Amino acid sequence: MNNNTTNHNNTHNISKEEIVQSAKKIMDDFTKELDKYKDQKEEFGQIRPTNKRELNIKNKVNQDFIDRVFANAPKKKENFIIAEQQKRDL
Repeated sequence: MNNNTTNHNNTHNISKEEIVQSAKKIMDDFTKELDKYKDQKEEFGQIRPTNKRELNIKNKVNQDFIDRVFANAPKKKENFIIAEQQKRDL
């Protein structure tokens, strides 16, 4: 078997050139399809009056959860958990 062919389960011999041609055709067809939509304008995202979300009263703070998290934190100061990034050897 030469380097320009691929043997798939010993049933098909496809040359590298055939694979390249097939890939090029797929990309060309895809590009042609995209060109059909290039003039279409569509806006994404949301426009909000402020950059902050409003507080949702339904999402009350779970004090039990906070107490458990702080109980497991090795270092803390007031309402903050102190975390240190590990130094990495470069």
